Amino acid sequence: MNIAIFYNPKTNPKNKSYALEIAAILKMHGLKYLLNPLEKDFRDTHIAISAGGDGTVLYTANLLANHKIPILGINFGHRGYLCETSKDKIEEAIEKIVQKKYHIEEKTRIQAEIRKRKKETIRLDALNEISIGGINRTVYLDLQIKTPERNLKINTAGDGIIVATRTGSTAYNINAGGPILMTEALSLIANNAFFQSDSLLPITKSIVLSSDTKITITDSSHNILNLPYVIADGQEAVRIQKENIVIIKKAKEKNLFIRF
Repeated sequence: MNIAIFYNPKTNPKNKSYALEIAAILKMHGLKYLLNPLEKDFRDTHIAISAGGDGTVLYTANLLANHKIPILGINFGHRGYLCETSKDKIEEAIEKIVQKKYHIEEKTRIQAEIRKRKKETIRLDALNEISIGGINRTVYLDLQIKTPERNLKINTAGDGIIVATRTGSTAYNINAGGPILMTEALSLIANNAFFQSDSLLPITKSIVLSSDTKITITDSSHNILNLPYVIADGQEAVRIQKENIVIIKKAKEKNLFIRF
């Protein structure tokens, strides 16, 4: 069994020592391992271990989105909502992996396609959420929501919007006042704002949508001093221009997570 260990030395200098601690236990069990391997090196990996906090899990999940490699999150950070176990139970977790006493959970991912001039398209992917917002300024966004059942046109003015998966519903989404999703769906939140539409109640802050929904967004402020950013899981950001179109929808790729 080949195992890849991913850690981020920039967020905490101790992360490398944590990864080496995991590596030592793997070696005791006769398991092969790689530390922060490149994509060409982890293609034959059976399991990936994320050593750190939720940020490291998100980083690892993004790296492995195109590979059907299950992830075990070991929390060395603070909250560790996305992690399955803690640093105090590393050996117990490794033993369960060796004995194959675990199951795999699939997690939906979402993507944002940013369509620019000359048919250029930039794609951002996320496990938790895609957000669109400005920096200390109000942004004006028009949204067209296409679901299997109906189409909606709404607009909002405020800090922006958040589109969260079920996994991400307990992260940025809930901090902004969004609902916790108990089933596969998308949460659409007006961040420090409200949605307005003739098709909905006069005003509303959040909408729960089918996971097959496609959301098309344009900037309606036309203020070059206040162009919003599209941000994926707080890790990647692209500033959009007034003529750009952003399409948010479920990604074809999924992440696999180890559960005990």
